[in-house]
Amino acid sequence: MVVIRFDGTATTTSGAPYRNQFVWIFRMKDGSVVEAEAFLDLVAYQQVVENEPRAQ
Repeated sequence: MVVIRFDGTATTTSGAPYRNQFVWIFRMKDGSVVEAEAFLDLVAYQQVVENEPRAQ
C-alpha cells in the first residue's frame, strides 16, 4: 500500500484560484498499481464546478 497526501493549487479557466487537499491510496502488486482510491475536499471542488463558465 502506498498513501500519498498532498496539497494542490491551480488557476481555473475563469482565473479564480483553486486550492484543495488530496489523499491517494494505491494498492501495489509487482511494482504496478492494481487498485487506486482518491479523496479530496468536495466543497472546494464543487465551488469550482459551480463557478466555471460552461461550454455553449
